[in-house]
Amino acid sequence: MSRFQAQIDPPTEEELEFLRQRLGLQKNQKANLLREITTLASWCVRLASEGQKDLPISSNPVLDSIRRKHNQSATLALSVEEAARLREVMETPFVPTAGLKKALARLASVERLPPAISWSE
Repeated sequence: MSRFQAQIDPPTEEELEFLRQRLGLQKNQKANLLREITTLASWCVRLASEGQKDLPISSNPVLDSIRRKHNQSATLALSVEEAARLREVMETPFVPTAGLKKALARLASVERLPPAISWSE
């Protein structure tokens, strides 16, 4: 894989940030963003070079992934036994154990410091 670093002016940086958000990518996924943009641009250029004036927007994998990420409708299918167990769990009041209460209290403490992060080589 080639590596490069581009100098980008602020308006272009804003557009890239907009695209990153629309594609559902994290800030540390710039390589993925460039890959998606390259795929989309090459698709447009390929269709234009073939003489297509109206781009069939529904047939691009990048655009399909954007649609899926923004139009997700979650469904959950449970068996009868799973539904009965879920109902039982939801109707039972939650009573945390003493150990869990103690652990949660430690996590919520203002004196608590996050663990040190070390990178293995």
